[in-house]
Amino acid sequence: YGANFGLKMSSFILVIFGSMLFAGEFDRGTIKILLTRPITRTDLFIAKGLTGLILAVILFSVVMMLSFGFGCMKGDLGPVWDASEYGSNKSYDDIVSIAVKAAAISLPGIIAAVFLGIVVSTLADTSGFAVAIALTLFVGLDLGTGLVQDGARFFFNHYPAYAFKVLQSFASGTSATWDEAIDKRGLYWTIPGSTIGLSTILAYVMFRFRNILV
Repeated sequence: YGANFGLKMSSFILVIFGSMLFAGEFDRGTIKILLTRPITRTDLFIAKGLTGLILAVILFSVVMMLSFGFGCMKGDLGPVWDASEYGSNKSYDDIVSIAVKAAAISLPGIIAAVFLGIVVSTLADTSGFAVAIALTLFVGLDLGTGLVQDGARFFFNHYPAYAFKVLQSFASGTSATWDEAIDKRGLYWTIPGSTIGLSTILAYVMFRFRNILV
C-alpha cells in the first residue's frame, strides 16, 4: 500500500537534498558568510549531517504512517485468511514481527541515500551540477549492481525494496523467507552503514580542506 514506492521516491528526494546541502551554500555564496561566524567547519559539517539525518528519519516515518493508514482503510482480508472459516492462517504476532523487521531493514538504506548526496555536495560549486552528478551516480549504481547476479546486495538502495517484497509475499499467503546473507550476516545494516561511514569521512575531509576564500 505505497511503502515500497514511497521509500523509493524518498531515496531520490534525499539524494537531491543531500547534494544541495553544501553546494547550495557555495552556489549562493552564503558559505563565506557562515564561515565568518564563530563556528568551525566541523560544527557546520555536523549541523548539515544532522539535518540530512533528521530529514531521512522524517520521510521514512511519514511514508510508513501513510502506507499503514492507507492499508488499514483500503486493505482487504486477502489470502492470509481462510475464506470458509474466516480465520487467519498466520498469527498476528508473525505478521507484526515481519512487518517491523521489513521497516527495520529499510531504514539504514534510506539514511544512506542522503549521505551519498552530501559527498557530491562537498565537491560541486553549483546546486544543479551537484544534483545531476548525485542522481547519475545513484541511478548508475542502482542499475549497475542490479545487472550483476546478487550484486544488488552490495548497494544500499536494494534493501528497502527487498524488505517489502518479502513482506508482500508473506501477506499474500505464500511462503516468505529472509535471505540468510542479508538477515543472519546483517548486510541490511552493514552495507548502508559502511556507505554512511565512508561517505561521512570523505565528505568531511573534502569540506575540511577545501580552499574557501572568506
